[in-house]
Amino acid sequence: MYALVCDPKKVIREEVAGLMTEAPAGPEYAKVIMSWRKHPDLHQWFTNLYFRKEGITGEATIAESQMGPAFNCGQFVRVTEHDLDQLDAAVEAKALPKAAGFFWGQSEPEDAKEDKAFIKKARRQIKKGKVVFYTSWW
Repeated sequence: MYALVCDPKKVIREEVAGLMTEAPAGPEYAKVIMSWRKHPDLHQWFTNLYFRKEGITGEATIAESQMGPAFNCGQFVRVTEHDLDQLDAAVEAKALPKAAGFFWGQSEPEDAKEDKAFIKKARRQIKKGKVVFYTSWW
């Protein structure tokens, strides 16, 4: 799970797995500002965000038993100030959507500290005029 930043001039929109996604034009244009390992609740929150932004209906889930649309491997979601406000509220309220899977592990209460650090870093990058994205490789 990765949060990336890039110059807004280096953002492209392309089709990945039949869905359109906005992304950095290439890895050389993106810088990782945060990474997480086995924090499925946060990934589910970003999956839901991606589905809302792309207008995808139906249940957005990463549960292994579900074989519906996925947000993974090469898809990115752009994270705005408004999104960060919503994420911050969800983290504060301990209201990230629950998600689980055999290889995904489980989110822990102490993950909130890293989530808050990400929100702070992302806000700084947006203030500098950068674009923030979230992506993962599940």
